[in-house]
Amino acid sequence: MDTNLQRVINKIRREGITLWAGAGLSLYAGLPTGKKLAADIVKEMPKDQQEDFKNISLPEVSEEFVQMNNGSMTPVFQIINSYLNNEPKSIKYHKKLAEIPQIKQIVTTNYDDLFERAYKNSKLSVILENSQIPLANKPVKLYKIHGDMSHPNSVVLTTSHYNNFFSFKNQNQSLWNKVTSLADETSFVFLGYSLEDPNAKQLIDKLVERVGEFRHENFLVSPNLPEYKVQNLNKKGITYINMTGEEFIDTIYDEIIPKIVEDYEAGFLQPAEVDELLQKRDIEAKFEYKKGKSSIVEFGSKNGDEPLNLKFDLTHEEHNSFINFLTNDIENQELEIDGQAISNIISEYKGIHFPPFDSSTEKVNVRFIKHPDRILEGNLVIKETDEVIEDIKVHVFKTTDALRIKFIHESFTIQTIIKKVDGVSKQTLNISFEHSGNLAKDYKVSTFLQNWFVNGHTMIFNNFTDKTVVPLQSPKDTIVGEGDQGVALKDLVNSYATLYKKLFEIQNHFGVYLTVPEKFYKKDEEALNQALMAINKQKHKVESFNVGVSAENNKVTLNNFLENESLPFKHVINKAAEVTVFGQKINLGYSFIETLDGYLENRDEVSKQLEQGVDMIDLVIKSKSDEMYFGYQETDGE
Repeated sequence: MDTNLQRVINKIRREGITLWAGAGLSLYAGLPTGKKLAADIVKEMPKDQQEDFKNISLPEVSEEFVQMNNGSMTPVFQIINSYLNNEPKSIKYHKKLAEIPQIKQIVTTNYDDLFERAYKNSKLSVILENSQIPLANKPVKLYKIHGDMSHPNSVVLTTSHYNNFFSFKNQNQSLWNKVTSLADETSFVFLGYSLEDPNAKQLIDKLVERVGEFRHENFLVSPNLPEYKVQNLNKKGITYINMTGEEFIDTIYDEIIPKIVEDYEAGFLQPAEVDELLQKRDIEAKFEYKKGKSSIVEFGSKNGDEPLNLKFDLTHEEHNSFINFLTNDIENQELEIDGQAISNIISEYKGIHFPPFDSSTEKVNVRFIKHPDRILEGNLVIKETDEVIEDIKVHVFKTTDALRIKFIHESFTIQTIIKKVDGVSKQTLNISFEHSGNLAKDYKVSTFLQNWFVNGHTMIFNNFTDKTVVPLQSPKDTIVGEGDQGVALKDLVNSYATLYKKLFEIQNHFGVYLTVPEKFYKKDEEALNQALMAINKQKHKVESFNVGVSAENNKVTLNNFLENESLPFKHVINKAAEVTVFGQKINLGYSFIETLDGYLENRDEVSKQLEQGVDMIDLVIKSKSDEMYFGYQETDGE
């Protein structure tokens, strides 16, 4: 690459340039040159005067035409607007410039709105006059120093306008001062200017005169300038780059955009600027600031549908395991390689280069995930019951002698692997469950899989992708009957079906919304059983019942227990019982203890305490037949 061009690119990457755009940058969009506009204006003059104004510059022709129209600018504006009001043929190159976040200042002598269209004004402050300078608070500033046709008083077009512009009569002197002050802050890149145009030449000469000796190297991009003009530019502190504007934009875009993450991590860009560009490419990235350094720690496609291209060197041992993972390993979808076994990683994703994973101080492991050979979509149906599970994705992985199929739903994954071992096909099956957060959906799924896997029904996959129907016989006889794996899977499916049936029953009965946690604990199981006990009015046998009573208030009860060997007994707790199921409080009703043949196990002790006049007496009540029960009821009465 030309060294001058490389210097420009380096300056842009560090936000060190101001782009100065001329009419030549708008030609590809279908807009005319100044020479073409001048010719169109001449055509509108009286025919007997047209010959006198051929090949005259646009400001001079405009000046004469305005005088011919009694000083009115309207006719000349109408000619220019006949171009500007048309939809541009393209704004491709303006869009490319708008995508480069390091370009923060643009100066233009053009009247068109191509930059406004490219930026969509979301991050562009357009500045036409002095009063707009302090209000310009968007990231990119566009200084339209020759005005805008939508603001006629701002337009610099005629010879008189130009004379005022370069003099102290300039009504927007502060704007011109602001623009020229950028020479102290940045390098100018003049793009779309031809030195054959006397106005462009005058502009640059006046700028050099105004600024004096430039503090920064400046550049002019134009094709095929003669050597003497190049030398003249050098004397003015302007370096020449021999390219068309379109070639220049393509080149800087292709050099800068891929390195956007590298420039962010070097501290030249903000996370929001990089994230915006990545989002346009459907790239999700995770940013992190740690130990004084900003970096991207994760990245990938929003849709996960585009492979990541990596270049790296591996040790011989890791290379073999990686090749085996890609070609032969059907069981594993992921492989992690130790960072010590990797060097020189270069990654490129959707046109963006991501920096190497390793550094001089730290090497990290790299995890590879296989992309399926095919992805299918459809639903599952139980043939015997017409139960349906929708939104099923199927990932198919193939090797030379093996096949892995994964049925994926937000509540479960079924994976089957079929491979040849010593020439004989062998099938293995695995089922895993996920808590989707929707209890009704998970309950439906668990019952569905129980009908297929345990009850022996046929499951059908309606393949929307290929427009086919695929029956899947129940693995009940072939898998469940084969050793520990089948038994474990059967138990797993049954346990989930039982769990969700309980939860669904509790949710519906008590009118609460249950969100199932990732992990269950013993207390959760106990709470579930208590809730089901209340729902089903179940009673649990207990060995004894201990209760403290007031002797004064319970004389009849105490005498009955002391005078009888056994008697019917029921005690209701007068405070409603509560239990918490997965964060939801549930009112179970009133707990009670009852038996038909209760007796006092501590009869002698109770008699003694009554004789001594003790008021609060502890009773230990048991059942003669060992038939004492605990339960819940809706009211607090016996």
